Amino acid sequence: MWVKDWNQVLGTADLKPNLEINEETQPMMDNMREWPDRKKTGVNFVEIADTIEEIYLTGGEPTLALSQYKLFDYCIENNLAHKIKLKYNTNLTNIPEKMVNYWKYFKQVQLNTSIDAIGERDRYIRYPSTWDKVEENFDILRTLNNVKIQVHCTVQALNVWALTELLDWMWDRGLEGNDLYLNILNHPYCMNIRVLPEELKKQAEQKLENYRHWPKVDGVIDYMWAEDWHSKYWKEFVDFNTKTDELQKGNLLDACPEFKDYI
Repeated sequence: MWVKDWNQVLGTADLKPNLEINEETQPMMDNMREWPDRKKTGVNFVEIADTIEEIYLTGGEPTLALSQYKLFDYCIENNLAHKIKLKYNTNLTNIPEKMVNYWKYFKQVQLNTSIDAIGERDRYIRYPSTWDKVEENFDILRTLNNVKIQVHCTVQALNVWALTELLDWMWDRGLEGNDLYLNILNHPYCMNIRVLPEELKKQAEQKLENYRHWPKVDGVIDYMWAEDWHSKYWKEFVDFNTKTDELQKGNLLDACPEFKDYI
């Protein structure tokens, strides 16, 4: 969903993002889009089906891949499903009831939920997601006996200052540090947490104080302070988000008010 906008960002003269779709990467991306529906994939699966313990569906958004229902049917019809764990990376915006009904046949379903913030900030980062729907799906799926949920958060310039809001939200639902996986966004460099002004870094660290015992929180803080990229990439940060606001009809300062004194 972001490819069209990304191409327009690349076309902005003042932006030189660190990712490009070029002659080398385009065939790889085309190949990745096609592989789940290739006949060879199904043949390979059938040959090893009775030895499979876990199936990991990554994405894009894997809940949109219709071909997996054939896989489910095969596992159920051949009395294999009860021995197999399913694992997904999902943004929770689309969880079909049909899929949930299939999951009940499997040994366990682990959902690595891609949630980067709560409320309007989440929608801004993962446009056009709807937070109310994400929260509703999260709460429903947590009630299923064989479903285990982890929150996988990509820590970046737009959410590290408000990361405690997400951690508080998890805590209110009985989730703890072992239910969280923090992944640091590397590039584009202008969206890396090292680009933040020093004062916002200080505030982010102070806000995270009560969660420093959770895995990787200390590592995020150490990484943030390890280098200062503010002078080098801040203009690019502003230009990048100005362009995406234009494309997605968003407003950075509405979603992330901490930047109001810096833009």
